Amino acid sequence: MTITKPVYMTPPADMLQSCLPLTHFNVSTNADSISYSNWLESMLEQCEQRIESIKQWAAQSGSQ
Repeated sequence: MTITKPVYMTPPADMLQSCLPLTHFNVSTNADSISYSNWLESMLEQCEQRIESIKQWAAQSGSQ
């Protein structure tokens, strides 16, 4: 009789970092608001890159 055990795999730790670090911006001018908006946009882009990396990792690992 053959017993099959599942092997649980997780993506590398660098792909599982939080997308938005807890950082508070002091927004008191329009320029501050624009700077904050640009920062948020870059954080979202980094998050999207991590998601794509996880998808690629899953495809290569055969764990989809």
